[in-house]
Amino acid sequence: MSVFQARSVFLALALACLALPRAADAGTLYVANRDSNTVATYNGTTGALIIGWFITGLNNPWGMTRDSDGNFYIANINGNSVGKYGPDGVAINASLISISSPTGILADASGRLFVTTGGTVGTYNATTGAVINATFISGLNTPRGMVLDNAGNLFVADYNGGTIGTYNASTGAAINASLITGLTTPRDLTFDANGTLYVSSIGNNGVRAYNASTGAPVTGPVLGSITNTWGIAFDEANNFFVSAYFAGNVAKLTASGTTISNPLIGSLGAAGPTTLIYIVPEPGVGRLAGIALAAGCVFRFRRRARGPNAAGD
Repeated sequence: MSVFQARSVFLALALACLALPRAADAGTLYVANRDSNTVATYNGTTGALIIGWFITGLNNPWGMTRDSDGNFYIANINGNSVGKYGPDGVAINASLISISSPTGILADASGRLFVTTGGTVGTYNATTGAVINATFISGLNTPRGMVLDNAGNLFVADYNGGTIGTYNASTGAAINASLITGLTTPRDLTFDANGTLYVSSIGNNGVRAYNASTGAPVTGPVLGSITNTWGIAFDEANNFFVSAYFAGNVAKLTASGTTISNPLIGSLGAAGPTTLIYIVPEPGVGRLAGIALAAGCVFRFRRRARGPNAAGD
């Protein structure tokens, strides 16, 4: 190989190695869509489609969660089932749990799944799908989204009850079943980086922020211009994504409600996007591999350029 050929190979490999990790640095947004019965992935910065069929064959997916091993769980309200999928989106068990009209789902660190249906929150084994306690929390009025805080408290959005309640995640005992009241069909909830609780609504409340301890509004309405909101997910910069259910798009805003991009992702179909999951990028692995390969290219190129009779060969 000539010096010119070696230099060309080196440049091509180096550019490939170093460019690809940069593209992955943006993080990935996962969107469950009830119209297409799929989960699709998007670039969290640009909104560009990555994989339109990451998970397929669903039946009206309403709830979606991810465990510490990277597995995804989908609550199919019309399929009367909860499915489990690997980090690559391939089905592990598309009917892990048979349950009537599941709406919300949440995985915890101990291998349990919390699943909402009817007026209850039930608990299930995330590996086998076996029932742990089908009425872990009962007496609710169509519960939907859930989130856990660092203290082991479970927050539940009670859709028709118009409330957010808190419960002991170990026992199911109520801590404050009416922590937040007066909402119109609350759907999803999550925490920002500061521990503030954000709640979305299919009604005209948009997204609002609350003190997670007292239930008091923190900033009043964070977002009122986008209605019929459903899924919420925060990124590593404490900006959040929110899906507009009937508009069929996903917007991105700062934690205070300033629009970054609306829509960030559009044309998802009427009554489409439901739950969102954002995976924060993990820097280092891909970039280091690229640097190592580029360094190897440099070393081999220099050896060839110096020739076989150079010192040290």
